[in-house]
Amino acid sequence: MSEIILCDRCSSLLSSKNTYRLIITLQQTAGVLEVNQSDLKKDLIEEIEKTIEELNACDPKELEDDIHISFSAVLCKRCRDKLVERLKEASNRQIDE
Repeated sequence: MSEIILCDRCSSLLSSKNTYRLIITLQQTAGVLEVNQSDLKKDLIEEIEKTIEELNACDPKELEDDIHISFSAVLCKRCRDKLVERLKEASNRQIDE
């Protein structure tokens, strides 16, 4: 029995040979860590304990999603082409700015 595959954007029926998988991953990027003299004078154990307390008060799933989250979708050729066109336009706008 063949699996029914639908485009996640337009719901078109797809053949297994004519699908595109969109995978989006958003990751938090770390900035440059700057350490100055006042940082070196701080009680590091106290700072770590404070950070742990703050993290314990947060929802673990929310913290995880803030750092890394992924999405996946199946697209037909037409929806894939529209997405690529929009991404290229957005990319060109950023370059022009």
